[in-house]
Amino acid sequence: MASRSKATSRKRRHPAFRSEKRRLDTIVAWFDENIENLKNRNEPHTGDPRADRQAIEYQQNTIRMFEGYRSQPYIGRLDYLDDSSGKAKTAYIGSFNSRTLVSRSKKFELAVERLDSGLAEAFDNPTVSQYIPAARGADPKPIRVLLKRIITIENGQLLDMEDVYEHDSASDSADEYEALSKVDSPVLLVQAAAGSGSGLLLRKRLDYLMSPFSGADGQGRPSADKVALFGPTQPYIDSVSCLVSELNLGAVQVNTVSDWMAGQFRSRVTARESDGILESLMSGEESPDMIEAQRFKGELPMKSLLDRFIDERRKDIRATAEDFVSCLPSDLTSSKRAVAAAFKEHPEPNIARQTFIEGLTERWLKRNEGPDVNRNELKRRAVAAAENALSFWPELDTFAQYVSLMSNPAEIFRHCRGRIEKDLAYKVSLTAPKSQARSLAPSDLAAALYLDHKLNGYVSEMFEHVVIGEAQDVSPMEIELIRMHSSDARFTIFGDLNQRLLPHRGLPNWNMLKSVFGQRNVHFHQMRQAHSATKQITLHNNHILKSTAPGVRKPIRSDRAGRTRRKRHSGNTEEMRRSLLRYLRSLLRLDDVVTVGVLTKRHQTALSLSNFLKRNGVENVHYLAKDGAAEKGVTLAPVLLARGLEFDAVIVANVDEHNFSDTDFNRTLLYIACSRARNYLELHIQGTEPAIVP
Repeated sequence: MASRSKATSRKRRHPAFRSEKRRLDTIVAWFDENIENLKNRNEPHTGDPRADRQAIEYQQNTIRMFEGYRSQPYIGRLDYLDDSSGKAKTAYIGSFNSRTLVSRSKKFELAVERLDSGLAEAFDNPTVSQYIPAARGADPKPIRVLLKRIITIENGQLLDMEDVYEHDSASDSADEYEALSKVDSPVLLVQAAAGSGSGLLLRKRLDYLMSPFSGADGQGRPSADKVALFGPTQPYIDSVSCLVSELNLGAVQVNTVSDWMAGQFRSRVTARESDGILESLMSGEESPDMIEAQRFKGELPMKSLLDRFIDERRKDIRATAEDFVSCLPSDLTSSKRAVAAAFKEHPEPNIARQTFIEGLTERWLKRNEGPDVNRNELKRRAVAAAENALSFWPELDTFAQYVSLMSNPAEIFRHCRGRIEKDLAYKVSLTAPKSQARSLAPSDLAAALYLDHKLNGYVSEMFEHVVIGEAQDVSPMEIELIRMHSSDARFTIFGDLNQRLLPHRGLPNWNMLKSVFGQRNVHFHQMRQAHSATKQITLHNNHILKSTAPGVRKPIRSDRAGRTRRKRHSGNTEEMRRSLLRYLRSLLRLDDVVTVGVLTKRHQTALSLSNFLKRNGVENVHYLAKDGAAEKGVTLAPVLLARGLEFDAVIVANVDEHNFSDTDFNRTLLYIACSRARNYLELHIQGTEPAIVP
């Protein structure tokens, strides 16, 4: 209770609170003055009793109305930019119309919009940066919201105020907003940086796409149900889903890339969560050969390999099918043109096969039609003819074809036409899925799905716009697959390549995407200013980045000062846990700490710490893999699941030589963990301090 009263006292000392209080006091004084004048007014004596009664009744009603307005003149404030005039305006949302208030000492304007007005609708709507108020009797006009403030007033007293949205000029500089609203290039690539506010920019990009300002390039505003938003992990998707909900964009499709791909197969396959390399990286073991082989599957040369493989299969099928057709009566087949026509209509072998069989069956039926022919017998013969075709033109199973190709180094090398070394083709063959399992590792999923599309066709969802967050963990093949489901390849892609954690998956550089979309179709923008983190945290993270990627341009520190990051040393696990518990309790008493992330390297450690904190009475403790990210309280999570999330304070636990040995993977893991912090960062070190800790 003491902390809450302390927070309230601090809020009431804030200049914005004092300014709102002065405005309210002026308004309440105006109502008091006018109520007093009405009460002291002499009763009317016009000689007409009925008119006098009506005048007295009107006076009393006015007093009651003013007393009601005085008690709560408004409930909120909306600052906005009127795009038609370019002027910033302020409106209060309340129960009476805008009017000029005149007192004995002062004349002032009070712009109050009724609760059923267009601006009141804009105030209530979750979409924050652009909105069209539906004003009565007037054409809708666009506005850009700058501030939404909920104001709590009772009996003419200002009790509380809360800014539910405030335009962040620091994180929305002119060049960044220009990139945000750029529509002359179909694809916007944004290289973000730790603490640069890419989450806010993503929010504004979504808001812009759904706003009346979108579609300036003639493409039109995309429908919400045709907009897709992808991310790398389910916790990230959960946080983005909350964002979509806040923006009132419930129809937007939100999914992880891997879950979306697993749902697109036309044949039966199972997607595994891990491919084995992650476990070896977590254990401090690196296998360069296997990493190179798995990475190849996610890059664009893999697409060319699969295209040539399918072209060869198609030629083999056509030759076999045409030989079969030549043995049939000409009136059944209309010669080899029937096969060619099937492939012309459907280049996918399995779809062409089905088209050919349906045509053959239809011709059997027509050939044998007659008044004396048994219809059931005719149908049986038609089916027999179709089954005969199956023996010459078998249906191709995606999984079997993929395993057959990927386990044969000679075939891989041949279809690559010498563009890879034989040694790499052999390494790739060692990573082929096992035939009996019918399960695919994450690095196989995109290549196998592309093959499935080429064999069986696909149901195109035809996205009108695709937004991808944390794109450093999405491979070029995965983005190519999503592009195939896009009607006009309009994309907004955010990522920080410095936070690319898995060397065998994801984007090593942005030029790969320029190959996907075409150089001329891409606009690239780089964010470097670290807005969300304090300058001390950014400086600390830049030290880690220097050892991870020494040649890259590092985030620029903000002017927001904070406490220097701290390190706490403990001799053993139990001592480290007790130290963490004490520090966590001190954090939760701070006014600027609403969310705390306790991050570890491994799932088991995070789960164990979660149980420890709950046993010791810490409230609002959530384990990320089970409960999702918390809006307030303490979130326990492995760093892998915390990508893309931010917390007011971050504790990196169990930092020791075993968990954070000197490898590229561990340096990137530590960088990701530390860059989740906005205001406070502390590393709890157990035993000897690892060499990678700055």
